[in-house]
Amino acid sequence: MTFLVYLEMPLASSLTVIFLGKDIFLEKHSLNGILSELWEGLGRLLYSHLVWRFLFLGLSITYFLRISIVSPETISNDVGTWIGWVFLFFFVAWILRLFRPFINEVILLEKLPARNQEDKGRTLAKRSSSLHNANLGTLLLQGIYSFFLAIFLSWALISGLTFLRGILFANWYWDDLTLNFLYPGVLWVVGLYFTVWRFLCYLNIRIRDEGWEIELLMRAEATRLRERRFGFKSH
Repeated sequence: MTFLVYLEMPLASSLTVIFLGKDIFLEKHSLNGILSELWEGLGRLLYSHLVWRFLFLGLSITYFLRISIVSPETISNDVGTWIGWVFLFFFVAWILRLFRPFINEVILLEKLPARNQEDKGRTLAKRSSSLHNANLGTLLLQGIYSFFLAIFLSWALISGLTFLRGILFANWYWDDLTLNFLYPGVLWVVGLYFTVWRFLCYLNIRIRDEGWEIELLMRAEATRLRERRFGFKSH
């Protein structure tokens, strides 16, 4: 379950990224506007997050099918092989996320084309490489730190909920309610927290590398002047 939540979180947090981006530029929030922007970048999101993961997953499934056909007793007896492949798949997903953590922000906020060369030759791949490659050391430290912090926060929250439930209802065991609702809920709360944390790290890197705070202030001031002059809020 932890592994599935980790894989789903980048796509599930896309709405939060769009909302935070609009809030930074003091733009009006509307559900239809956020959903339309998500739909516009959905293809690039799916390609960026799923292609390499499902390629690796497909190779893994092919490997297991080959073993099950050639030597079915091996696949049924060697549980360690299954566990090893699951952890390897998780490790590959973590590495991809570790060195490309801001891919959602690049897709949804900067809105660069995947192949079009109109914007001075800037594409999604080039922008992602220039942003991430210049900060590999910082990204590595942030990724390791967030990994252990996520484990600690998840453990603290689920332990606190278990303790509270035990005090109130005299039930100290992990039953179906804990496994099916409390534990997944804790994982999603922690994932939402790190979505905001990652967005702030993205802002910090852009401000440090590109002086982006000037652009933020200029765009915010332009929005205020437009509202003051025309008497309506920009969408």
